[in-house]
Amino acid sequence: MSDKSTHHNPIRTCVICRKKDLKKNLLRFVIINGEPVYDIKKVIAQRGFYVCDDNVCIGKVKKWIKKRK
Repeated sequence: MSDKSTHHNPIRTCVICRKKDLKKNLLRFVIINGEPVYDIKKVIAQRGFYVCDDNVCIGKVKKWIKKRK
């Protein structure tokens, strides 16, 4: 018999520092017209990526986008 009170907590990885954390603790971005757009509700129907809620990681997002092209 399984315990229905057990919840799945999705884990995501920051694309900048590679730190793993709960999805709810990271910021989700999508790329629209070559620019990162913060997906505040995490519902934009495009491939997204996650970044730590840290000024260092957020500041490196544009450089990361250029590097991966």
